[in-house]
Amino acid sequence: MEIKTNTENFNAAITYLHQCSQFMAIFANQLVNAKEDTSHTNFLWDEDRGRLYTQGSNTDPRARMFLQINEGLLGISCDKKEVLQPTEGWTPTEILQWMNDRLAYWKIRKTPLETALPYEIPYPKAQEEAFISPDHRWLAQWGLLIDQFNDAMESILEGHTQHGKTRVWPHHFDLGNYIILNQDEQGNITESIGFGLAIPDSLSPHPYGYINYFGEGKELEIPNRSPLYGQWVKEGMQGIICPVDVFLNQESHQPKEVFKFFQSGIETIQAAVSKTENV
Repeated sequence: MEIKTNTENFNAAITYLHQCSQFMAIFANQLVNAKEDTSHTNFLWDEDRGRLYTQGSNTDPRARMFLQINEGLLGISCDKKEVLQPTEGWTPTEILQWMNDRLAYWKIRKTPLETALPYEIPYPKAQEEAFISPDHRWLAQWGLLIDQFNDAMESILEGHTQHGKTRVWPHHFDLGNYIILNQDEQGNITESIGFGLAIPDSLSPHPYGYINYFGEGKELEIPNRSPLYGQWVKEGMQGIICPVDVFLNQESHQPKEVFKFFQSGIETIQAAVSKTENV
């Protein structure tokens, strides 16, 4: 299935989903075993259900929270039971109260969840301002993009033995993973290539695919030739970005173009890394 977008409506839908996902981050920050890098708050994409899921709680019974992308619905699942909660017309305070009530009812947590998170998102919402849902068509298009990028990323990773897990991070709301190039004696990653799907930010007014080189104290020597898709960037990251509009306008099969973007970009950066090391 091919998708086309209206930028303003599409970006508004992504913002809405990003805001909704913060309730999941609150859940995970309190109920999933904490990790120093806050990776316990990240989300897994469920292709079959079109949902983002938190990791499982450290409680008995075990629970997970989810965001059903196409309809913008929040939910909690526990022991084969689940309950969904529309966000349309509800304030953040009311949604938090629903979460606390459900967790108490299932005897998962007696005390209210703490709302503090180890980061801030760029558009804080007034506590009593009700959510207004975008047209579901735009929500569904973001879900389809996540699905296509997730599939392409998993296919890329089949050719690499050392890599992370493909997850959505609630802070930047990006779908991301990385390939390990080098580690020190303690197992710390000293050089890697990250790649994924990002929402609009200072690098692009549109959602974009990215391939990002990380090397401790190393500056990548940018090749003179342009990448197959997108453009080189050096401010904010070292690597390649490509607005998703480029893929949406392709006449050929869209998921294949996303795969080619990642494959060609990663190979180009790997060649640039080797050239930099040999200089």
